[in-house]
Amino acid sequence: MSQQAYEGTVVNTWFKAPWTMIKVAQKDKPLGLRDYTGPVPQPRQHISIEAKEGNWIFFGEHRSLVITDGKAPYPRFRDMPRDLMGELEFIVINRCRELEQVSSDDVHDDIIAVVQDTYSPKIVGMVFVSLAKKRIIHKVGRMKTKRPEGNAREIAVWELTKK
Repeated sequence: MSQQAYEGTVVNTWFKAPWTMIKVAQKDKPLGLRDYTGPVPQPRQHISIEAKEGNWIFFGEHRSLVITDGKAPYPRFRDMPRDLMGELEFIVINRCRELEQVSSDDVHDDIIAVVQDTYSPKIVGMVFVSLAKKRIIHKVGRMKTKRPEGNAREIAVWELTKK
């Protein structure tokens, strides 16, 4: 049995003594908590716990089930629709054509305007990585970010690859 984080949005909860069973939307198998006496999560709440995967269920490893009412975490980038990534890549490519050399500072606001708060702000870097893997752009240097929330950290400078 491999230990992993079991997390997701609660769909259903039921009891089968001595087990509390919790089904989340993102997993095929339910979570089983033996002799659990804590608060029972309700549908649409988000849960997280360390668990071991069994043949039919995940077994909770300890009793510290985290239950939150807040917004579920950002979706995974690999689950993003391809046409959305294409739209974001188009923003970077166009800016490269305009400026020749581009950093994430140059496209951050435009990309965030498209994805809004649906995806993590790390999406900006993922767009550059995607284009670099396709050999459409390549790194030519580094600079300190001008964005105040970046705390002057080093960021890459990119340009279009000549074909």
